[in-house]
Amino acid sequence: MRGIANVVATHKSLKGVTANSKTEKLEANTMLVSNSERAGQEALWKNMGTVIAMYIYCIWGLHTMAYSEIFSWWVVSPKSYGGLEFSTNEVADVLTIAGVALFVFQFFVTARLTKLFGAVRVVQIPAILTVILTAVHPLIAKLDEVPLWSAIILSQILKRLLSACVTVGSSVLMNNSVASGQRGAVNGISTSIMSLFKAIGPTTAGFIFSSGQARINSSFLPGMWMVFGVLSIFALVAVIPSFEPLLPKSLEKSQPEDLL
Repeated sequence: MRGIANVVATHKSLKGVTANSKTEKLEANTMLVSNSERAGQEALWKNMGTVIAMYIYCIWGLHTMAYSEIFSWWVVSPKSYGGLEFSTNEVADVLTIAGVALFVFQFFVTARLTKLFGAVRVVQIPAILTVILTAVHPLIAKLDEVPLWSAIILSQILKRLLSACVTVGSSVLMNNSVASGQRGAVNGISTSIMSLFKAIGPTTAGFIFSSGQARINSSFLPGMWMVFGVLSIFALVAVIPSFEPLLPKSLEKSQPEDLL
């Protein structure tokens, strides 16, 4: 009986040792993960790929917001000021058509383009096309009737599709620049900064538009040429860092998962 009691006691002791060992391993793993995440947070702003991707994402947000405001003012302005003299209903028709096209494009095409060409190309090519498209907007005001409607609808569809590509592409680059454990922090920071840029977008747009109206008779970049020229510069400034050697090619692929 005494031998059996000793065996039982030994078994219980071994169980306790095993449980303590498992607890210690769990605590060690938890501390390792915590230290790894903390180290990643500290190194976030030292990651050049992350910083550049966030820069593109935020500056493009400013460009998009400023363009949206200026477009609404431009289309209802008198032709003497380089506008289109559209009514509010006509503006709504144009934006509705462009919005439907954007919905279909984002739902069916954007992800496939990113997968086919890579996030870097999906940022660079649409951004460069946006620079050109925005710069020639004042030429639309020289058209009438059917050519005018065709040009404004086509330009708005293209502008929104191109902007969607840049936004999605820069977002993919941000997520590819860090491991999965840091993506929440990167997306939170970038969204906060872009919200700030979008908040100052209307003020920036108002200043640009009023400056253009004030120099309607200028010999160099008069009126709307200056307005859309500045918007084109915004787009150009946003896309420049997307080229090598500033933006690493490694951002085309996701970073490896965190090792726990």
